Amino acid sequence: MMRRVLIALAVALAVVGGAAGAQHAEVQATLETEPFFDNDVDDSDADDPAIWVHPSNTARSIVVGTLKNGGLAVFDLAGTTIQRIDYADDDARQNNVDLLYGVRLGGLTRDLAVVTDRGLDHLRVFAIDQSGSTAAEPLTEVTEASPPHVFTGDDDISAYGIAAWKAPDGGAYVAISQRHQTAVVLVRLVARSGGTVGFERVDSLTLPSTFSVQNRTWSPCTEEEGELPQVEGMVFDVRRGFLFAAQEDVGIWRIPVGAHGFAAPRLVDRVREFGQAYTRTFDPEEEEFVCTIDPSSPSAGSDYLAADAEGLTIYPLNGNGRGYLLASSQGSSTFVVYDLASLQPLDTFVIGDGTTDAVDESDGAMVVAVPLGATFAHGLLVTHDGDDEPNDDATNFKFTRWEDVAGPLGLTIDTSTGDPRG
Repeated sequence: MMRRVLIALAVALAVVGGAAGAQHAEVQATLETEPFFDNDVDDSDADDPAIWVHPSNTARSIVVGTLKNGGLAVFDLAGTTIQRIDYADDDARQNNVDLLYGVRLGGLTRDLAVVTDRGLDHLRVFAIDQSGSTAAEPLTEVTEASPPHVFTGDDDISAYGIAAWKAPDGGAYVAISQRHQTAVVLVRLVARSGGTVGFERVDSLTLPSTFSVQNRTWSPCTEEEGELPQVEGMVFDVRRGFLFAAQEDVGIWRIPVGAHGFAAPRLVDRVREFGQAYTRTFDPEEEEFVCTIDPSSPSAGSDYLAADAEGLTIYPLNGNGRGYLLASSQGSSTFVVYDLASLQPLDTFVIGDGTTDAVDESDGAMVVAVPLGATFAHGLLVTHDGDDEPNDDATNFKFTRWEDVAGPLGLTIDTSTGDPRG
């Protein structure tokens, strides 16, 4: 979600993609999907991607993307739309998506896509056709009949972000965050009648909304009364048993997690605006509050991560706990690369103009570290683009070769470790 936060123009010009005056690497995307238009005609708004890897011919892998009110889209590795799933219910709103491989439920073993429907406060589940991009319809919905609400059923505080994890015992777990609140729940997928899939709640966690900063109490500025700093971007570090969760106006949390639930979270990085003073005024035309940060007030946050902290994804490397955690710094239209073991920032980059237009205000992102055909022989990073130029009111997804990211930043290419099938 992109917030309306105003700062002094001079500071905005001085702080570009990282610390004041810092430079960041610039890479270019290889290709992009069609644009999706958030208007009265299409009512589609691209948001979050997930990359499914084909079991035998990775060139036939697919990308699943959420389009909010526009449902879901499925793309081949050329970025061509090969399936659209929309809903007759105007309240349905598909927000975030993640994947699970080889889930055995009710005598069936399937790869699954799990999606938050924030409009109806549901968890939706889709079986993935093993033919991949050559299937007539790669996704088939297998959500249980009359699914229960994840939270309260109120679309203002409903299911929002999502991350999926397959445990060593074969259990399939999903973490789901709550819109405009700080709650995250852990659920386990279970078999229902007729091959459908439901869930059972395992645990819940409430992250802080206020913090002690320089001997005072600070809370992030929000646009609506009663709104708390929500989590959206999440990813499981399956090798070490952590959930990383991006609390948009706060920073990135590392949360130990297992089959029995969550343990105590630790805030491992803070957004640049963390601890800064602000004024909050109501804009009657937009019918929301506008947060104006005082640029002279000290920050207790990161030099690199600008609110909102959004999409999180992991590029694993050989060795226990080695790899990179990538985070979308939506407020600066950049991406931060962290060392996965130390969680120290290594570098920042932008996806600039080139074969496609630049990636701006990015929300969801996903990287895979396996060869995906000739075009993406060293891995693929898919990112949401919140401003698909030169179109008005358009968003889409950009596909970037991992070597085009790794090269300028001096990162490792490892295509032998990151097979999501284990």
